[in-house]
Amino acid sequence: MTERREQRLQLVALIDAGFSATEAGRRLGIPRTTAKGWTRRYRNFGEVGTRPGSGHIIILDATGQRLKFQ
Repeated sequence: MTERREQRLQLVALIDAGFSATEAGRRLGIPRTTAKGWTRRYRNFGEVGTRPGSGHIIILDATGQRLKFQ
């Protein structure tokens, strides 16, 4: 397991134990905004290691060049 994933699991465990995202992040040395983002992602998607993509689909032509749409 990666160190970052382990941090996320620890963060979620602290939050499940009743700590706020801010306090859990402080205890683990994680910036407040990162802790809140990880918490939001966990609550929305249920997993700490995954996140949705940007939603932008890039379409390439046969030569590998990006197609531009207007």
